[in-house]
Amino acid sequence: MMVELEKQRMEAAKELELQRMNMLMDMQMERERSKLAKRRAAAASGQDSCDLMDTSLDT
Repeated sequence: MMVELEKQRMEAAKELELQRMNMLMDMQMERERSKLAKRRAAAASGQDSCDLMDTSLDT
């Protein structure tokens, strides 16, 4: 009986870890998609990374 309970516990822990990993991967993918969308929007408006920098030091 104890062996069966331990097997069930380990299986549940494994399933939880898989769910956690999948959630983290999904969040990372969503973050990367968001970054890409921002870069595309900046490119579409004619800005690039140099245009986004502060140029107040220019004389």
